[in-house]
Amino acid sequence: MNNMANIFDKLCLTLMLIGPIFIIFKFKKWTLPIASCWFWIIGIIPGIGLSFLDPERNSIIDHTWFIIGLPAGFIYSFPFWGIKYFLTQRKKRIQFTSSFVEETQ
Repeated sequence: MNNMANIFDKLCLTLMLIGPIFIIFKFKKWTLPIASCWFWIIGIIPGIGLSFLDPERNSIIDHTWFIIGLPAGFIYSFPFWGIKYFLTQRKKRIQFTSSFVEETQ
């Protein structure tokens, strides 16, 4: 693999891993499906680009990723969504409890 293909591969891998975390914690609705699709699509793009930059490359991994990339994106994104859900529910519960305590005093 030449140097340009290696840089492109590392850049796409970084975007693939950081993108879902940003999407989940930045937006409020549809974050899990959008983050899963991001993970999948950014996983497909390097396959196309690397095939263009390195014609000797075996593309069986690209075909496999096309099939399993979306479930893999869901599995990768779900723990971050769970953390966000836990933190937002905890924040709502603390606000509700503090307002309830103020009303009863």
